[in-house]
Formats: sequence, structure tokens, C-alpha cells
Amino acid sequence: MRRPLMLATILAITAIFWLFIRTPESEETTAAANPLSAPQPGFAATDAVLIQTGDNGEPLYTLHATRISQPETGEPIEVTDPDFTDQVDADNRWSVHALRGQLPPAADHVELYGNVNARGDRTGVAPLLLHTEQLGFDMPTQIINTSDPVTADWDKAHLNSVGLQANLKTHDIILPASVHGHIAP
Repeated sequence: MRRPLMLATILAITAIFWLFIRTPESEETTAAANPLSAPQPGFAATDAVLIQTGDNGEPLYTLHATRISQPETGEPIEVTDPDFTDQVDADNRWSVHALRGQLPPAADHVELYGNVNARGDRTGVAPLLLHTEQLGFDMPTQIINTSDPVTADWDKAHLNSVGLQANLKTHDIILPASVHGHIAP
């Protein structure tokens, strides 16, 4: 009778000792055990098209890309070989192509990088062509900008500048520094 009581006492003491000396779980172990606190997986798509529509259901912005990915939910969205189209209004359309781009999760701004070519088409007016290495586009305000060197060609005008800010709604363009160019008669 003494032997089972002694065995039970030893097991109880061992269990209590083990509970006191064990190390707390690491954050990684806790996150793995609780999927709601673990980083959520993102997405990846090839030959993808993202379309933002207006209240009338018509496309406002269209983004075509050979690859769109977001490593984790809440992280920036990466795009490869993006073609971005913005239908500002019925008579005003912009098309932009670059080697790569990045959008924040809210997707209200896009940064385009590498051999960025933009074309602005308005009814009855010669197209405006822009070339730079980086171009930011704020979609709610319809403003594009860069601090990199930019080339602008419009009808018979050829201009080079360092930096550019353009309001696509009002058609105002600011070339802030080192502007050089030629306007043919």
C-alpha cells in the first residue's frame, strides 16, 4: 500500500516541478498555434488585370501586369511589367507603361519604376508623351509626379526637365528645375 502512495507522490511532485521549470512558449510557437495572430498569406497572379470602376460602373483605372503579388496581407502590392490606364473623363485618357510598380494595400497611389512611358490623350489635342525612370500617381487627386529627369514631347515641343508635377484633371504641368527644350514653329 505504501508503494502506490509513494509512486503517486513522486509523480505529483515531478509534474509540479515540470510545470514550474518549463520555459514559456516563444512568440513563433504562439503565433503558429493561433492562426488569427499569425501573418496572413498574400496572393500572386500572372497575366492579371485590376479594374477600379466609378459609381456608374465604368472603368476609372485599369492595371494590366504580367505578375501582381502581395507577400502578406497588409504589405505593398508588387507589379511586374505594368500597363496602367486612367480614364480621367470622356475626353481625357492616360496610359502608362513601366518595368515594375508598387501599390500600397489601399491601392490609391501607384509608384512606377524603370523606363516609364506615359501618354496623355485628349480629344482634339496632340498627345503628350512623357518619359522618366520613376513616376508616382495619386489616383484620388489625379496628380502624377517625379523628381527624376523627364522628357516631355507635345506636338512640336520637346522639353527636358528635372522633375515634373501634372494635374490630369486641370491639365496643369509644372517642370520645376533645369528646363531645356525646343518648340518648333
